[in-house]
Amino acid sequence: MFLGRVPLGEDLVFPAQCIDTAGSAANVDAAGVPAYVVIEDEAALVAAGVMVQPFGQVGFYLETLTIVNPTYSVGSTYNIRISATVDAETPAAAHNFVVIDPIGDQVWDEPTAGHAFAQTFGALGYMVSQYINQVVADAGNTVSTFRTDYGLALESIVLGKVLAIGGNGAVRIITAYDPATDFVTIAPPLDFIPAGGTPIPVLNIPSFPASDAVGIADAVWDEAKAGHQGETIMGNIAEDTDNLQFRGEEG
Repeated sequence: MFLGRVPLGEDLVFPAQCIDTAGSAANVDAAGVPAYVVIEDEAALVAAGVMVQPFGQVGFYLETLTIVNPTYSVGSTYNIRISATVDAETPAAAHNFVVIDPIGDQVWDEPTAGHAFAQTFGALGYMVSQYINQVVADAGNTVSTFRTDYGLALESIVLGKVLAIGGNGAVRIITAYDPATDFVTIAPPLDFIPAGGTPIPVLNIPSFPASDAVGIADAVWDEAKAGHQGETIMGNIAEDTDNLQFRGEEG
């Protein structure tokens, strides 16, 4: 039986059930405690021992393996062979499992490719991994504009994105980029002029200028309630509140 993929550092519990081999197929205790061996990739014996019978369950045995290095290795397949004496015969059973990285490692070491789906954390990770660009400030800078040395047209990746200004802790939005001069325009203005050679990372996280935020807020709160009255949606709360108000006025 395949016991699954077991993360390194976890415990694995495997079972054995003994039955009457004379024909009744009833559960029976083995003549002795079942023994087991663990073999790695059909080559190396890595563990051996005996099982335990929990709570006097007839013919039922368990054993726990602690999956840690150096006994077990990520990527290897392990086969468990269990043997016991029942009715003067020695039948055997087998299990196997595969060792994988710990769950935390699996999550944080997962490649970003293949997770660029809209409105997911994977998409955010993908965007940031793709476009954390070191933009270097050059001569001729002002509090609102500076020249980059990035070396290629940036308009497709920087407009509306977040700009973090070095160690000064300033965060701004890129509002324009001139590919002819390599000058970036930011808003709101900084309270200093970036010095030539200052490394400035551009994060591919879309944002909205203040004017757009005001417009979006207006659009949300001025939206007509009609068409937003379905069950379990926020618009339905506004409809119910409005109806209560009218009922109160009617007396």
